[in-house]
Amino acid sequence: MSGKKLDEEIQEKYINIQIIRQQLNTFVQEKVMLEKKMQEMNMSLESIHELKKAKKGSKMWAPLGSGSFVSSDLKDNANVLVSVGMGVMVKKNNDEAVEILSSRLEDMKKLDAEILKQMIQISQYAEKLEEELQKLAEKQENEP
Repeated sequence: MSGKKLDEEIQEKYINIQIIRQQLNTFVQEKVMLEKKMQEMNMSLESIHELKKAKKGSKMWAPLGSGSFVSSDLKDNANVLVSVGMGVMVKKNNDEAVEILSSRLEDMKKLDAEILKQMIQISQYAEKLEEELQKLAEKQENEP
C-alpha cells in the first residue's frame, strides 16, 4: 500500500472513531436523562401508593416546582391528575394512574435497554476500528 493511501486510510479510521465517540457521548447523555425520568416516575408511583394510605384533610406539602413546596390539606386521596401530553391533564383514580405510569415506566425500561444495547454495539465497533488503526499505524512506521 502506498504511503499516501495508508495515510488516507489512517485518517479515515481516526475520523470514524471520533464520530463514534461523539455518538457514544450522545447515548450516555440520553441514558442519563432517561434514568432521571425513570427515577421520577418511580417516585410518582410511590407517592400515589402513599396517597392511598393518607386520610382526607391530612396536612401535606404539595410541590410547586424547582424544589419549592406549599403546605396544603388533602381533599381527595382517591384521584390524581395525570399528564397525557401537550399540557393536557386528566383525572384518574389511583389504580388507573398507577397502571398508566407503570406502563410508561416499562416503556422507558425497554428504551433504556435498547440504548444500552446500541452503546455496546457501537463500543465494540469502535474497539475494532482502534485495533485496525493501530495495525495501520504500525505498518506506517515499518514502511521505508
